[in-house]
Amino acid sequence: MRNLLSMLLVFSFLFTIGCDDDEATDETNPLVGVWNMTSLSFATGGATTTIDASAEFSIVIIFNEDGTFSNQGVMEGESHSESGTWSTSGNKLTVITEDVEEGTETEIWDYTVSGSSFSFTFTDTEDGETWTYTYNFTKG
Repeated sequence: MRNLLSMLLVFSFLFTIGCDDDEATDETNPLVGVWNMTSLSFATGGATTTIDASAEFSIVIIFNEDGTFSNQGVMEGESHSESGTWSTSGNKLTVITEDVEEGTETEIWDYTVSGSSFSFTFTDTEDGETWTYTYNFTKG
């Protein structure tokens, strides 16, 4: 009986060691997954306009664990899709796309992820005017 009890204790100990929590060491970037645009805001000269996602404005971005991404959607009623690679450093998201007509393009955006919400912001200057764009997404 004592040998049986000893064997059960050893087995229990070994079983406990073999059952480490795999999620505790899971270091997947929180951006990995499918993100659906909820809104787009753009600001210039102190005025901000926000547009909710609709048939005219919608984007779905997929960030893969291997550092690749793809997105597709509609902007101002025109279909759009692209793919490339992505990486993060601090609060900066770097996306690199390759377009047949435009060649390789690298963009660096400020971004935040909080739970199931993701947003990125970038600034662009057009005709001497500075525009700030913010895209908001939910994970889904």
